Amino acid sequence: MSLPPRFTRPAEWPFQKIGDEIVVVVPRARLMHRIEGVGVRIWELLERPATVASLVSALESEFEVERETLEADVVGFLEELRERELLEPA
Repeated sequence: MSLPPRFTRPAEWPFQKIGDEIVVVVPRARLMHRIEGVGVRIWELLERPATVASLVSALESEFEVERETLEADVVGFLEELRERELLEPA
């Protein structure tokens, strides 16, 4: 299953930044998810609708990594978010 062209984080899931990580609560499933590392920055950027390209461009200016590596990592993380129901089409 591929990612939608534009996506965002679900507005209905409460979350809290605690230190260097984010904890997201999915009440209906009674689950909590921890997001760490660069995932925290991606989660922040997903406050507004985004594309893979827009996320990669934003992160590229903040982290020293090759664009191809960054794009693969971003896509992998977004797929994890989708599997956890923490990503939705915008």
